[in-house]
Amino acid sequence: MLQSFMAMIIVTVLWVFIGFGLSFGPSIGGLIGDPPDPYLLFQGVGTNTAWSLAPTIPFMLFALFQAKFAIITPALITGAFAERIRFWAYLLFMVLFIVFVYAPLCHMTWHPEGLFFKMGVLDFAGGTVVHMSAGWAALAGAMFLGKRNGQKSNPARITYVLLGTGLLWFGWFGFNSGSALGANGIAVQALGTTTVAAAAAGMAWVFFDKILGHKVSAMGALYWDCSWSRGYYSCCWICKYS
Repeated sequence: MLQSFMAMIIVTVLWVFIGFGLSFGPSIGGLIGDPPDPYLLFQGVGTNTAWSLAPTIPFMLFALFQAKFAIITPALITGAFAERIRFWAYLLFMVLFIVFVYAPLCHMTWHPEGLFFKMGVLDFAGGTVVHMSAGWAALAGAMFLGKRNGQKSNPARITYVLLGTGLLWFGWFGFNSGSALGANGIAVQALGTTTVAAAAAGMAWVFFDKILGHKVSAMGALYWDCSWSRGYYSCCWICKYS
């Protein structure tokens, strides 16, 4: 839990200092942004200007909305790092990950001059930039670091998982609907898809457990509710079983 809070603290400062410029600054070959010019320390990121693809939204609102995607990405990896890595090593990893993995991928995918953007890659709310990068990083970290050093008993407290899933489901409304960058039909469609997909996935897993003769499991319903409501099955699967 502390690692997740540290992601909010460190990535926010890093994002203001250089992360936003690396991600959304003037493109360097479609691979990375130019941070010193003009967004170092949020220079030029004000409330009276706007991002080219979101002309109705204040530029600073867009920049801070994007900061939340940057924050959640290394936080997603902590499930695989738990009991495998020292705290200070995690902090160093987080900084390096944002600078050398997240920012280039974000720029290539979401910047209008980005390499992937020009190739027609569509990433509405972070499937490529957030979940694929976090999922592969979690898998690579688990394979490289080896077995956990902690106890082998139940790795999760069910009440925390219930609370976290509720917050996550609710938080996705902001992530998914907000990715429409406006109060419009696309935002409403994202809201409806998020709600119905999560509910259907949770219900399906509960019935699937019962059909197979298993006891209905809160953990099973919550894990599958999380994974299928956004379609990022692999990321949650890796974090659950690594």
